[in-house]
Amino acid sequence: MKSKHYQFKWNIFQAVQVVEDYEAKTGSKQGNLPFPVLARIYAGTLFSALQHGKIKNHQKYGVTFFSQIQKADGSIGIVERGFKIDEPMMLSELINGKSDCYVNKAGIKVKGWRGAKNEWLAMMDDEFHNDECLDAWVVVNCMVKV
Repeated sequence: MKSKHYQFKWNIFQAVQVVEDYEAKTGSKQGNLPFPVLARIYAGTLFSALQHGKIKNHQKYGVTFFSQIQKADGSIGIVERGFKIDEPMMLSELINGKSDCYVNKAGIKVKGWRGAKNEWLAMMDDEFHNDECLDAWVVVNCMVKV
């Protein structure tokens, strides 16, 4: 059986802007965004395959956060943090969190996934609270047996 690689990515700051623009335009803050709005946030083969039902919405994911950080001394660098989600979850759980799962964080298996946004915010708070984040993006990968 062969495997096919799928990937999608989004810029965290641009995603916030798209959601805020949608909420301001519609007055809706329910959290359920229509496909055209989601398509402005997420790019890649994985998002399209999930949205169009080409693959099951229950996959194992690799998630990598990238942040461009400026230190107090003015130096700028890119920070990368990766997570491996060993248990299948739905896309909504990847985005919003799932408490009943195990995630490989820096080689250590921990229980629970707080969701992409909250995991990124926790990383920023824990490691870079005195620094400025200039840009941030997320890349999600999965291999699907075909």
